[in-house]
Amino acid sequence: MKAVSEFTELLIELAEIQDVDFSGIGLILYSSLDNLDFILMKDNAILSNKLIRGKVELLKFIKEISSHDNYFHDGFHLINEKLELTHLSAFISPKINNDLIVFDGYGSRYRTAIYSSLCPGILATGVIGKSYGPFVFQNGNTYNVSI
Repeated sequence: MKAVSEFTELLIELAEIQDVDFSGIGLILYSSLDNLDFILMKDNAILSNKLIRGKVELLKFIKEISSHDNYFHDGFHLINEKLELTHLSAFISPKINNDLIVFDGYGSRYRTAIYSSLCPGILATGVIGKSYGPFVFQNGNTYNVSI
């Protein structure tokens, strides 16, 4: 699917441009949010009137909000299948699948992303930590898309 490959490319490029202030990033690519339990952690976190579109805009904006001192640095950021950033700083509460074997060397962001990738309507999830990634998850499968 084109959106997933573009999402993966976005994560790879984000990993290449991170700097000292980078706090890590969690992204969710979706076709529908109907089955994803989430709550926005910040005011003004829905971008319905000012969607961030296009790879260049996404790279610039996500890099900016991934800095420790940015108001929106925490949580997951949601991107629709047209690659438009629609929601910022979402706390995600996915259903935990105890049958899924998850590598225990990473933290909460990693686990949240992998479990969220199992949710209907979620096309892919991705994370980059200060010391790991990028990883893309689809249907509980992990893809290390290292740069």
